[in-house]
Amino acid sequence: MEKRFVSFLLASLVVLFGFSYLQQAILGPEIEAQRVALEAERQAAKEAEAAADGDAPAAGNAPAEAATAEPKADQPAAAPATADKPAPPAAAEVQPPAVGPEQLVMLGSLDPESPYQMLVTFSNVGAAVQRVELNAPEYTDLLDESGYLGNLSLIEEEGKCFIRTVAEGSPAFDAGLRGREWNQGDVDNPVAFLGDRLKSVNDQAIDTPADLRRVLRDSKPGEEVNVTVDRAGELIRTKIALSKRPLQLLQPEPMQASDDKPAHPASFLLTLNRIGAEKTRFDADELPGIPSLHNEAWAVKQLAAAGNQGPGVEFSRTLSADELAAIGADTTLELVKRYRLALVDREKTKTGAEGYNLTLALEIRNAGDKPIEVGFQLDGPTGLTLEGWWYSYKVHPTKMSVAGARDVVWRERNNKHKLFVCGAVNTHQKKNPDSPELPLIDSTDPVELAYLGTDAQYFSAVMISDAWDPDAKRGEPGTPGRLYDSAFARAVGPIDTKKRRKATDVSTRLKSRPKSIAAGESIEDSFTIFLGPKEPTVLAEYGLDECIVYGWFWWVAKPMRAILHGFYWMTGKWSYGLAIILLTVLVRALLFPFGRQMARNAQKMQELAPEMKKIADKYKDVEKRSKAQQELFKKHNYNPLSGCAVLFIQTPVFLGLYRCIGTDISLRQAPLIPGLDWCTNLAGPDRFWNWQDTIPAALSATTGWLGPYLNLLPLVAVGLILAQQKLFTPPAQDEQQQMQQSVMKFMMIFMCLIFFKFASGLCLYIIVSTLWGLGERLMLPKPNQQNAQAAEPIAVAAATGGTGGNGSAKKKRNKKPRKR
Repeated sequence: MEKRFVSFLLASLVVLFGFSYLQQAILGPEIEAQRVALEAERQAAKEAEAAADGDAPAAGNAPAEAATAEPKADQPAAAPATADKPAPPAAAEVQPPAVGPEQLVMLGSLDPESPYQMLVTFSNVGAAVQRVELNAPEYTDLLDESGYLGNLSLIEEEGKCFIRTVAEGSPAFDAGLRGREWNQGDVDNPVAFLGDRLKSVNDQAIDTPADLRRVLRDSKPGEEVNVTVDRAGELIRTKIALSKRPLQLLQPEPMQASDDKPAHPASFLLTLNRIGAEKTRFDADELPGIPSLHNEAWAVKQLAAAGNQGPGVEFSRTLSADELAAIGADTTLELVKRYRLALVDREKTKTGAEGYNLTLALEIRNAGDKPIEVGFQLDGPTGLTLEGWWYSYKVHPTKMSVAGARDVVWRERNNKHKLFVCGAVNTHQKKNPDSPELPLIDSTDPVELAYLGTDAQYFSAVMISDAWDPDAKRGEPGTPGRLYDSAFARAVGPIDTKKRRKATDVSTRLKSRPKSIAAGESIEDSFTIFLGPKEPTVLAEYGLDECIVYGWFWWVAKPMRAILHGFYWMTGKWSYGLAIILLTVLVRALLFPFGRQMARNAQKMQELAPEMKKIADKYKDVEKRSKAQQELFKKHNYNPLSGCAVLFIQTPVFLGLYRCIGTDISLRQAPLIPGLDWCTNLAGPDRFWNWQDTIPAALSATTGWLGPYLNLLPLVAVGLILAQQKLFTPPAQDEQQQMQQSVMKFMMIFMCLIFFKFASGLCLYIIVSTLWGLGERLMLPKPNQQNAQAAEPIAVAAATGGTGGNGSAKKKRNKKPRKR
């Protein structure tokens, strides 16, 4: 027995450590590298601060800086500043000044009461989307709990830190801070500012963007900070209350930019992949021989809101005949990209679903005097949020496998929703560096696309063709879709065998069919870009319902989700934790007859254990022993299989609840107990204690065996299960049963390690369900005392090696030891 148990123990350890090793090797230490790099940056900032200690002037005595430009004589003067709040912007009949080759444009607001659901930052370099931030209070950053001043797009010039952008609805905006590129207000009369120089926060000098991150990293939402800015030589001091950090749905991939590892590209870059009758193709990101449309600046024009259409921005770029002569094209092409942000009528809508989108219209015009054949290439979103990548698990919609933290999703018209795991994209690009694009459709025929984008656990960024009718039933003619030459999945940024695969930054690439454009004519295409949460009512507005994958037990998960939300509503929307407890009680109450029968069977098995031991000792032949046991079971009206019925019923319930919790975005950011700082996300681990500075990184890193937090609820759940086993498992009658019980105890510890990062909502279900099971067992009547007393001598005799008679057993038990 000892050898078998040791063999099992060693095999389990091999599985556990092998799994952890593969997790580290496959997922990689990139997030850990981010943390190390950030710590190095903070340390450098601290050293610089220490070196300058005593040399920097205090905020109140700092000398005034010279203005970077003088206001025009006819420019209206700004209202005077006060100590509490800077002066409001002053209007001017000039365009906002550009900062080098790049100009940033903002649409939307961070104010949840505004007619927008998001704030979008555009860059005229590549006419691309640089950043998307959601403004709903329920969609804030889960892990970064520091206070938020606003995305100021700080730039460093000659040792000074200047503000470029101030987003409407941010604390910096409410306090009146000004950026160089002011893109709010009347677009026909844009307001130009010189931009505030950020001098200090809480009397700590801010000379670089890293200084601001260092000062705010230990702050909390609601905390007030003292901010000093230099506005054209005048010092402005104000107190600003920090807010929670909004969820950044799309953003530049962090900690990637360096000389040998360029930053990931922005989202929705456009270029031409075919120009002229020769149908020139290319293998690189852009067509050789013409200016880069990805890395050069486009002209910018802001668009006012019109009717139901929200405000927008238009980017344009002209490829002249001289620029196209290098590839033998005798023409001039004008390219236009128009983005518009959706508006929300908050008085008429309940979900605000219509506000989670941008519209993108593309136009390519032939300004020459000859026809020419042109094809375009449009890249998809990049830098989709990575929150929870180290603990969350998505289910593949068509395969028995787990998806990645962010994957490629697409659908052809009249076909099913499909998903391509990011790890497969990563592997393909590593193996095929010369042809990194991975075809999504194995066909040489044109693609009639419905949508294409990237998908995370709770959020998606998807380009939807405006030619697709999501309401048309599959197989019906419907509205004819627009044909494309091909669609690809691709990984952006550096690819390395030692980096993690699950969190690969994936994107898409769509190539149009080449079309001949007559002189003076143009071709157009348009998309609705969904940028929002995976909430069923929201996704239904865009035909993206299938982005939520419940798995095989959807028929359990969906009703349980509805019941869970019903309990939440019935309890006054106090806590989803209470709703999960009520749901568990309901499930166990419905299964009470099965659970009680299982408890009775376990109790009956405990009563019959001595008799079964007697049979095992009497019959060495397996067939005779089995027949005797069946007669014993029949005599006592016991069916050993009947107790398994509840397990077969509970399994789909458990897996259905697992998928319900794993896909319900309402549980994201939902606290177990409102007002308690611990366990504030029922869709993730409870994060009882951050132990990264206490235990080795191999255990506590995001790619470690246990993760960066000690999670309390999994320990409680496993402890209750072990207590239940100890209380109600009958004593082992032989070595085989003893080994089985030892294996079960070890398996519970093993499962605790495997599922240490389970969602706290699921752990809560296990805890309540286990307590219910304990109550069921304790409520049963006590075992038959007469049978127990009759069986005791047999058990004692077997334990002491006696013959089984009462006298011999008692004699051996009462025999006194010989004196020496």
